[in-house]
Amino acid sequence: MITANGTSFNASNLIVSMTIPCNQSTASVTAKFTARDPGNGSALGKPPVVTNTTSATGTCGTYRSLTATTSDPNGDAGPVRWRVDGVLLAPGTVRMLVTRGHTLEAIVRDGRGATTTARKVITCS
Repeated sequence: MITANGTSFNASNLIVSMTIPCNQSTASVTAKFTARDPGNGSALGKPPVVTNTTSATGTCGTYRSLTATTSDPNGDAGPVRWRVDGVLLAPGTVRMLVTRGHTLEAIVRDGRGATTTARKVITCS
């Protein structure tokens, strides 16, 4: 992971060496690269944006649709994943039975690994 505290970065001659399985043996692999950002964010891109639009209130014992809107300035946002009270739901989950209050998180990750989370407390009566 490369992080930069300023408006630009220059990381030259980064070397990663590793041993990987290869048939009945192992092979050594070395990758060498240079990464530069001119200060406009073009190398790292921008993180995705997610808004949790799930209804905050509803009737206890009913299903609630899980809804969110997403956008990504670089156009490579992945699908929304959901976490309820810290537990990640199965991919593709689009609704849940609500029998009490929960903390509901909409999570989206882009192609470069940037992740954004939108939390909402949902209740029922």
